[in-house]
Amino acid sequence: MRTRNAIYNTFSATTVQILTFFIGIILPRMLLVTYGSELNGLRASINQFISYLYILEMGLGGALTYALYKPLQSANIDEINGVVAAARKSYRQIGYMFTALIGVLAIVYPLVINKGSVDTLTIILLVLVIGITGIINYFTIGGYTVLLTAAQHGYILSIIKCIYLVFNTVLLIVLIKFKCNIVFVYTCSISSTVLHALLIRLYIKKHYSYLNLKVPPQKNALKKRYDVLIHQISGLVVSNVPMVLLTLYGDLKEVSVYSIYALIFSSITMILGVISTALTPAFGDLIAEDNKSLLKQTYSQYEFIYYVIITIIYSCTYILGLGFVKIYTDGVTDAQYINPNLLLLFSLIGFLTSWKVPQVTMITAAGHFKETRHRAIIEASITIIMSCILGKLLGLEGIMLGSIMGLCYRAIDMYYARKITGFSFKNTFMRVIRMLCIITIINAPFILWIKLDPSNWFEWLIVALGVGIWSVIVACSINTIFEKQTMQSFILRLLRLLNIKINHKLTA
Repeated sequence: MRTRNAIYNTFSATTVQILTFFIGIILPRMLLVTYGSELNGLRASINQFISYLYILEMGLGGALTYALYKPLQSANIDEINGVVAAARKSYRQIGYMFTALIGVLAIVYPLVINKGSVDTLTIILLVLVIGITGIINYFTIGGYTVLLTAAQHGYILSIIKCIYLVFNTVLLIVLIKFKCNIVFVYTCSISSTVLHALLIRLYIKKHYSYLNLKVPPQKNALKKRYDVLIHQISGLVVSNVPMVLLTLYGDLKEVSVYSIYALIFSSITMILGVISTALTPAFGDLIAEDNKSLLKQTYSQYEFIYYVIITIIYSCTYILGLGFVKIYTDGVTDAQYINPNLLLLFSLIGFLTSWKVPQVTMITAAGHFKETRHRAIIEASITIIMSCILGKLLGLEGIMLGSIMGLCYRAIDMYYARKITGFSFKNTFMRVIRMLCIITIINAPFILWIKLDPSNWFEWLIVALGVGIWSVIVACSINTIFEKQTMQSFILRLLRLLNIKINHKLTA
């Protein structure tokens, strides 16, 4: 059941991300054409400012999710009610603060921006109607989303999110087509948020009828919040330092070049992050069950297959990256976008971010936030200091080298995770070495002999298909040679989920 839920969660969360990606391309274009650059820029700016306010809830969701693993595993209804009651109380407190800050933003924002031809009342109303989405969620579903995540029912949240996205997008497209006032458009969009909250509440009412949120809140549920907060702020610092420093040290053309490469690698990180997010509750349940043997075996399979996946993904990205950038920026001549060194540095950062994800998944599932928080602080400090120093000397490439140094230090988490899983670090280390060797083998023909230069998207897709097949064959073949039993065990687990009858000889 754990594996089945993990697959449901992964597939559904990936679907949400893909849907969000396409909507993110369609709607801004329509808004720009219909309302012009000023109103579209205003909308984007307001969304950006409001997104900063969500720092209020940082650390809360992770701490509450961890607090629910054990009571859910043991079916301790009283404790579940206590934790969810604490979640509802905490999210409502944040809701009051968020509401106050939205009010302040609505008053201050028109005073500090260049309004152009947009009137002050429109700006105030737009801040309020866009901010109402967060207010509704804080006061209605905050605690429930934590419960569904911890119970490995994140796929329910994803399905409801897909319904919300489709309904909201269709509604916005119709209203924009009729050229309705932009404030009216986003006011109508509130109905989509209400629908989203209503569907979650109905699901909870039907499947968790035992919930009683009038019980005293479980205060211990929040004891890990500030340790989680440190990790999340560290992650925020590490991921945003390059853009901030580049804005200070460089020029807007360099920022533009950086943003194109960041678009590629942030998409990859987003997809890979779905796997980790989906599996964390399953491992949390397994740790709460205290089945060390099963935990070790399951973790080994997870680490193995995850390393196979990132071997394939980053090999393909490095081979195909420059071709993608060339086609994407075709016709843009005011900056040099084709930069092999930048692609290499981004690939290194992406790889160093991803190679410790299995171990970070276990640290999160086990709730070892306090035990590892000093690592997060040191990583952020190294990144800031070295990026500042090297950025002054080397510009953009120096800034990225600073990020690489911070990530190299944080690889220490790979060693720490053995305390949780019981899985030998020596085996993990050998897998990393093998992963690096396989990436080299996959890339070698394209560095030494084969020169790829697709001139349009169709050619790029054909080349990408060939490179992808080559990468999968090499990565899977070599890993199977070295860990045949692990590969077979993983395949058997998947086939059992699909109810496929397995020939006994396969396990011989």
